[in-house]
This record gives sequence, structure tokens and C-alpha cells, in this order.
Amino acid sequence: MNQTLSEQEIKDLLESDEEQLLNQLGLRAAAASRDFQKSAELHPKITAEEVVAMDLKGDLKSLGRRLVRRWNRSAYDVVCGDDPDDTQAREGVKNALGLGDAAAIGALTAALIGIGMMPALAPVLAAILVKKFFNPAYGEFCGFWKEKL
Repeated sequence: MNQTLSEQEIKDLLESDEEQLLNQLGLRAAAASRDFQKSAELHPKITAEEVVAMDLKGDLKSLGRRLVRRWNRSAYDVVCGDDPDDTQAREGVKNALGLGDAAAIGALTAALIGIGMMPALAPVLAAILVKKFFNPAYGEFCGFWKEKL
């Protein structure tokens, strides 16, 4: 099982708008709840048959929003906090910010997985957070993010 994001997968995340990302986050969460193995996959394959079998009555975007709300504070604490246990993850994201959105998504994905997020959800949440709060100046990035918590 490949546990790195390809350039194409990151490009796809960056080309998606927030609504699409929220739907994708909800879909991945629903799939992971039905098949625990999918939760450990960085890029789970979800077939049309699986979507039909899930019998999704709820709104995927709503589920995605709930997940963003739940993990937003934890992600902020790792990336912008001062806990010494998070120093390595914080430095990785800080260094990646100057390299652009793709590098920031990769570093934030790793940090989210490091604090316990399912790999299936981490890259999508990372893309949402980078799209909402990314700013090349790290201090402003954290300040803006904190305002939105």
C-alpha cells in the first residue's frame, strides 16, 4: 500500500473547490466506517458499487464540515501551537509553507496522521485547511487561522 501522495493526487486536491473537498471528506469517512481497511489508506479506492451499498441518506458535505470542525483545533495546535511534542511536525509544515501549496498539503497530511487522523481523511482535510488559511508568512498563517477557530 502506497502511503505517499502523488503529484497528480495533490494537483487534484488543489483543483477541487471547498465544496468538492467537503464531499470527498464525507465520502471517505463514510467508506472508512464501513471498511476499516480503507481508513488506513492514504488514497482509498471507492467504487460506485460501494457508494450504492453505503446507502448514504445524509449529506456528505455536512459530514465533511463536521469532520473539519472536529479536527480544526487539533491541527491548529500541532501546526501553530507550542507543545514540544509537536516540534518536528510544526517545523515540517513551517518549512513547507515557503515551498507552496503542494508541499504544505504533504507536510500537513503527515502531521495530521501523526496526531491520529485516519490516513484516508488526512490529505483532504489538509487541502481544505491549506486552501482556507495558507499564507506564505507563517506567523500570519497561524494568526489568520486562529481568528477562524
